[in-house]
Amino acid sequence: MRRNTHYYLLRTMMRMFIALGFSVVFSYAFAALASKSAVAEKILVPVLDILQSIPILGFLSITVVGFIALFPGNLLGVECAAI
Repeated sequence: MRRNTHYYLLRTMMRMFIALGFSVVFSYAFAALASKSAVAEKILVPVLDILQSIPILGFLSITVVGFIALFPGNLLGVECAAI
């Protein structure tokens, strides 16, 4: 039983670090694009503001169903939705 606890702990930590990596890459790419192009800034910043105002639970059902459909019969879809 103890071995399973460590396994699930490592899976959770892996998901957190993957999500952190995606977040950092997205932030730098978004900032670089918005700062170098005035047209991109006028489009991307308001879109990001609107998407931030939507509660995350509004996206949850769509993302879970989408990732499970993307990886049918595999836990990878649920893991991706968790990230």
